[in-house]
Amino acid sequence: MTYKYHILAHRPSITFSNSTWRKTFQFDTEVDWEEMTWVTTIPKEDISDDVVASREQWSVIIELDSNLDLFTVHGTLLDTLTDPIFHWDVGPRASQLAGDLVTGQMTLVHTPCESDHVLIMLQTQYGTLLGPSTAPYKTVESITWYNMTEALCSDGSACSGLTVYDMVLTNDHLIILTNRGLYVSNQMTSVNNSHTQLTYTRVDNGTELESHCIADESSHLYYSEVCSRQLDEKVKVFGVDK
Repeated sequence: MTYKYHILAHRPSITFSNSTWRKTFQFDTEVDWEEMTWVTTIPKEDISDDVVASREQWSVIIELDSNLDLFTVHGTLLDTLTDPIFHWDVGPRASQLAGDLVTGQMTLVHTPCESDHVLIMLQTQYGTLLGPSTAPYKTVESITWYNMTEALCSDGSACSGLTVYDMVLTNDHLIILTNRGLYVSNQMTSVNNSHTQLTYTRVDNGTELESHCIADESSHLYYSEVCSRQLDEKVKVFGVDK
C-alpha cells in the first residue's frame, strides 16, 4: 500500500496541537523501502521547550493527503524529558520484582492533563508498590517499582499496618490517602537534575478537606478545583514546597 500511494505522489503529514498552538509537518517524499514507511525527523525544539513543567496534553493527527481524506489517525504526544513525574523517584526503589508479589487490587493513577502514561499501584506482601509506565502493554517486571510504604514512613516508625487506599497525581504533587491520613509530596516541577526522591508530608485532613477531596467511603480521592485550593492552603501550613 505504501508503494501504491507513493507512486501516486501521496505522502503523510503529522500535526501537533494543544489549545493555543498548532503546527503541521510533512513527511519526506522518499520512502524507506526496507521498512516500507515514510520517514521524517522533527527537532524537539520545533514542538516543545526543555523546561520541566506540567503542561496540557498534545494531540497528534497523522493524515495521508488531508485534502483527499484518504487516511487519518489520532493520538497524543508524551514528552518524557519535560514531564515532572519522570524527573523524580517517587519513593525508594523496590528490591523485589512485583510480578509474583501481588496480593491485592491493581490501581491505575492517571495524570490530570495527559492520558499517555499512568502510575500503576500494586498491593504486595512487601507493601504498596508504585510504578510509572508510558506503555500500556509493558510487563510488571519491565517497570521500575518504588515502595510507597517505605516512602511514607522513611524514619522506620509507624510502618506496621500502614495501608495505601488511593492516590491522585496533580500537576504539582502526588497526593496519597492512607489509613493513617493524607500525605502530599513536595513540588515536582522544581528543578531536580539529580533525580532525587520525593518527600512526603502528612497533613491534617480536617472537615473541609475531607468533604472536597475524599469520597464518602473514605477510601478514595477525587480531585477538584475546591480540593486543589484546600490542599494549597494545607501544604503552605505544613511546609510542603509549593
